[in-house]
Amino acid sequence: MRKALALLLVLVLICSAGMIGARAVINAERDQVTITENIIYGDKLAADGLNVIRNAQWQYHLHWSTDYNISAENRYSTNFDFTQNEERGERIAAGAYAELSFSGYINGGMGSNSGIGREELSDFFTGLEELCLDVMERAPAGEEYTAYVKLSDYCEFYPLFMSIDLPMVYYLKTDDNGNQYVRFAEGNDCEPINTALREYFKIPVDSEELLEVRVYKAPNGAVTSLDLYCAAGGSRFYVLSAVTEKAAYFTFDTGSEVDFSHIPGGYGIYCLPFSDELTFKGETFPTAAADALEMVYPLDTDIVIQTMFTDQSEERLILISKEHGKYMFTVINLDTMETLQRFEIDSCDERGGDWYISESEEYLVLTSGYRIAVIDILENGDYSLNYVVERCPEEVADALYYTTEIVTAYDGERLAMGWELHKDTPPYRSCGFSIAVYNRTGLLYYGDYESGLMSGMESSYQYICQHTDYDSLLLEWK
Repeated sequence: MRKALALLLVLVLICSAGMIGARAVINAERDQVTITENIIYGDKLAADGLNVIRNAQWQYHLHWSTDYNISAENRYSTNFDFTQNEERGERIAAGAYAELSFSGYINGGMGSNSGIGREELSDFFTGLEELCLDVMERAPAGEEYTAYVKLSDYCEFYPLFMSIDLPMVYYLKTDDNGNQYVRFAEGNDCEPINTALREYFKIPVDSEELLEVRVYKAPNGAVTSLDLYCAAGGSRFYVLSAVTEKAAYFTFDTGSEVDFSHIPGGYGIYCLPFSDELTFKGETFPTAAADALEMVYPLDTDIVIQTMFTDQSEERLILISKEHGKYMFTVINLDTMETLQRFEIDSCDERGGDWYISESEEYLVLTSGYRIAVIDILENGDYSLNYVVERCPEEVADALYYTTEIVTAYDGERLAMGWELHKDTPPYRSCGFSIAVYNRTGLLYYGDYESGLMSGMESSYQYICQHTDYDSLLLEWK
């Protein structure tokens, strides 16, 4: 450890001086990174043949890639590189992130030293302007004031709070000075999409819902802060989405908790196609066909959707739902909206918990706080449940850290999962990692691995060396 720290201090001086010859000095010690294994559960030979690549860096100038193969001898080696310029790597993603979501959950606040008025309220609490203005008017100057009001006194239907990120869709934006320009649909102010959603999704307000409104009115009469909370009653609904290049598909996560009687088609999966075009200054841009918004796949209100996503070809839509005490897996053809497959993943128990999806070309891994499911993807694109097991035996429940930030490797039977080494005290981030291996009988092996680069502190919260921003941990069966 002292040797590694001393080397780093020398390198700091070398980098600061801008010496091109740093690489020659460093290379002599490049393969001295050690890995310390701590077996917590099971037999590590259950992980025999698992290759782990751990990538680390210091200030984006020093770069280590340790190749660690778990076996009886635990073979490993390290490649080292020095770059005079910062090298941060590049995120490799299957496609651009995209989402269309909205909710009726009222919970948030805003502040302004110059005072809050109708315009600011419209930006932040669209549809609740009159409610807020009434409370603001009643508030005495120079005091904090709290009022409880019935939402149904002001709204027949829930105001929808938007969250949109559709980089493949554009719209015409007009700024406060009347200038127009084209931008992609992002944030909460894409009016063509927002208007279409608000006109289509009319969800009646719960007559018993109370809102707690807190304001502070300065002595000069300006309201400088306002907070809204649901105090009692009400419907909680959020929208889940899956977006392709052609359309956004979305649904509610609430089932029978929402009154769908005013929505055309009722409860189901809705589709907003991106089939229209926008022409501006001689250029043509793809845009949403707001008037073509419709319900395309009906759902029973006893069904609660936990998550939805498309396969990598964007030809199939996958739902994971909670139905009558079971977790169900449903595959839908996006061209015809016909059900292709439907099978049970697992039964629900009192522990609950949503499934997190880790996807690859040949398999899916579903993890919750308590269970792990492995689903094979067949050559024809169909899905086949391989096994479902407990995440960990009771005796190591406190030791096996649960996180959704995992990487996986799967050989058809053995599932390996890796994640950042968790520490209960600072420094929390490190170059260490954890490995767990499963098969259809359950957990076979769990171990923590510390790196020799975990030496020397940049601050009380992190080591000098850190894992890389992208592809910091990779697993492969060999």
